Amino acid sequence: MKYLKALAIIAIFLTNSNVGITYSQEIPAENQNAAPKAEPVRPVPKAEPITPNETVPRAEIVIPKTYPKAVPNLEFTENNEERSQAILDYANFVYSQKQWSIATAYYQKYIEIKPRSASTPLATYRLAEAFLKQKNVESAEKAYLSIVENFPDSEFFGAANYRIGSLTYANNEFKRASTYFNEAKKSLEKNSVRLSATYYYARSLIETNNKTKALTVFEELSKIEKDNPYLEASLLTLARNYADQKEEDKSIIAFKKLLKASQREDIRSEALVKLGLMSNSLSNTEEAKKYFSSALSNEGGDEWKPDAQFHLIKIYYQEKNYQKVIDSYTTGAYSMSDEVRPKMLLMVGNAYRQLNRHKDAISVYILLREHYPSSKEASESEYRKLLSLFNLGNSSLPRYVDYFVDWQRPRDPNHKNIDMALLLKAEHLFERNNFLESAKAYDEIRLNNVPKELSSSLLYKKAWS
Repeated sequence: MKYLKALAIIAIFLTNSNVGITYSQEIPAENQNAAPKAEPVRPVPKAEPITPNETVPRAEIVIPKTYPKAVPNLEFTENNEERSQAILDYANFVYSQKQWSIATAYYQKYIEIKPRSASTPLATYRLAEAFLKQKNVESAEKAYLSIVENFPDSEFFGAANYRIGSLTYANNEFKRASTYFNEAKKSLEKNSVRLSATYYYARSLIETNNKTKALTVFEELSKIEKDNPYLEASLLTLARNYADQKEEDKSIIAFKKLLKASQREDIRSEALVKLGLMSNSLSNTEEAKKYFSSALSNEGGDEWKPDAQFHLIKIYYQEKNYQKVIDSYTTGAYSMSDEVRPKMLLMVGNAYRQLNRHKDAISVYILLREHYPSSKEASESEYRKLLSLFNLGNSSLPRYVDYFVDWQRPRDPNHKNIDMALLLKAEHLFERNNFLESAKAYDEIRLNNVPKELSSSLLYKKAWS
């Protein structure tokens, strides 16, 4: 009797308070976060949870707006239906007040009394949500699983699958996650959540090395352009994976779509650089130059500018468009690897030399030697520096040649540049009628390291000296 009186007091409180009950699945827009954006780094990043304050994405299910009846006066009734409904109504009330532990107790009590009623899926789903709010993930998963196993026709079936998929994904159980996300995407009605389930289903397939099936799902997602927060991430995943599989035509299509879909400078820069690389490999150099130039002109995406600059310079250098090489070099100084930067500096120095800007060429060659002395390009740049000094008629050329020979011999005593440098010294001295010294220089040259077209002239001048 005391218990019935307590319920009656609760009934009076609820009747007078006019407290509205809202369902947990009606998530306010401000609590939802934007879909994760893919990062332009390798390996392909894992998908991030949708909500920042939880470990897993939050399911959003719209259910019919039904409202609980006022709790009846149970003081003189033994009606089990009224009693169970009163328990559910009170559970819903404390749930709406975010009193998770109390809600948990009353939902469990209701489910114990009514294990198969029409309201049991709702009670079970909210029980799982309350467990999750209390960070009791294991109990939450069991409750969600109860809906999946016992109420396949319930409107909460898709949401429960989505939640289990999210929990297992967060725990790196990708095979299980793929199963639940697959069920969720087939049964959820709300577009945004269905797209989320589809995306994470594909991500789970990627993580289990089922790439062929995953790419098929990403292709489906990429065709949905309207109200699709996963369009950018899907296109980026497709483009990267097709590129890795050497399916360049498919990768180019995906990257081009990504350029239209994304406003992020880092993503756009990655697309531009990779489009440039693939276009260049397909001998479409004009397109490649446009893509690389666009990447360099972007305000953001600085991590992709070194690649854009290097490959643009390389194309112009191969075309012997030396002014464009210099123009591309002067767009900015970007951080490059110790393997790539010496190659670029050598091309730039050579471009200056080809345009008879020998002092500028010498400055670049010196920069290369000082910063990358152990690179193979350093040896070539030192010899090219001697060529510029020779063309400038520098009186100290013989001394610079001696420095170079002393520097190069410990590195590679058989290098042809030693003999070519000695030839420059001999020619320099011969032109100034210093035949005694030129003869000594000619004697040091190994003919097998000199191009055949220069051999006859070399022998003639050697004999003359």
